[in-house]
Amino acid sequence: MKERFHETILKFWSEEEKIALMKIIHDIYVSDNEFSDEERNDYRQMLNKLNINEVDVDNIGIENAVTARRLG
Repeated sequence: MKERFHETILKFWSEEEKIALMKIIHDIYVSDNEFSDEERNDYRQMLNKLNINEVDVDNIGIENAVTARRLG
């Protein structure tokens, strides 16, 4: 149910907002200087669900990601 709710909400986000969200998630995953196989797989599954290219996430700075993300 929770995942379905999140998918429904994200459906209305722009591609830029989704890229920004994935940048924030990526930076959280690597904040401990580790990116385990499990984390990497989870991250890539989220990218696929959102139809987001990993290169686009790599190309956005964290500052831009934080300001682009929809609040509320």
